[in-house]
Amino acid sequence: MRAGREICDLLVDVEPGTLARRPVDRSSVVDALVSQGDRRGARLVARLPASGDGMFDPAYVDGLLVAVHCEIQRLSEEFRHGARMAGLLTPVLAALRSSGVPGPYRVVDVGCGTGYVVRWLAAHAGWDDVELVGVDLHEALVNEAHDLATAEGLNCTFRTADAFALAAPAHVLISTGILHHFRGGDLGTFFASHEAVRPHAFVHIDFQPSPIAPLGAWLFHRTRMRLAIARFDGVRSAVRAYPLDQIGTAVATHAPSYSAWAHAPTVRWTPLPCVLSTVVGARRSVAPAVLDGVRAPGRRLRRLS
Repeated sequence: MRAGREICDLLVDVEPGTLARRPVDRSSVVDALVSQGDRRGARLVARLPASGDGMFDPAYVDGLLVAVHCEIQRLSEEFRHGARMAGLLTPVLAALRSSGVPGPYRVVDVGCGTGYVVRWLAAHAGWDDVELVGVDLHEALVNEAHDLATAEGLNCTFRTADAFALAAPAHVLISTGILHHFRGGDLGTFFASHEAVRPHAFVHIDFQPSPIAPLGAWLFHRTRMRLAIARFDGVRSAVRAYPLDQIGTAVATHAPSYSAWAHAPTVRWTPLPCVLSTVVGARRSVAPAVLDGVRAPGRRLRRLS
């Protein structure tokens, strides 16, 4: 299967900088999918409703994106993304405290979607000196995240913004399932943005590539997801996952102020890779303390940069 673009990435287009919404033509999305060999994806998009001039209704697209991300939350719950992130963030934050970095510590989730990880952390982590912020380019997802957090009575914030252009920058940047969305030179640009705004550390969790990942993703999404587009994009995400060496090269080249390590676990007692891997990075000044904290018993780390 080719590592083409995901459907949801093609349904919304925003102006860089202003984040103003641009109109999206259904036929252009269909053509883009056909050009990358995704005829099934093209058929799915061709069946989506559009106006008389062939443009997608933004309100319809917003509703579809929220529905797909509700499906993604079910996956996040099953794979315990919140607890996984907390297990990594806890030693990272402890390292910042022990290194004399003054708090409170702002943790910013890049591409937060409907905010599951931030909401889980707000509900369960119990940090008194941490500000949790979720950031996404899609206003409908941010609004949904805000409404859910309000209904759940959680102390966290969500913003429609560029995570690297916040007035109050992050101490720690986190993400879940974001890295594979950056194609070509965009992966390097993503880490160059880290170098520019200089958070003390980052924790990025994404799919772990392997020969069996496409089949495993197809079986999982076929049995767990209700929406055809969620199934399609879920499998495509697994196919698009970056090898850790490629991520390491991007960090070393574009964020040279950081040391980075990877945690690429295997299924217990087997050489089979788990679904997810993690890249943890820290500025050189706090890297030893971060490494000592993250290198927990049973968590083997591999140096990337």
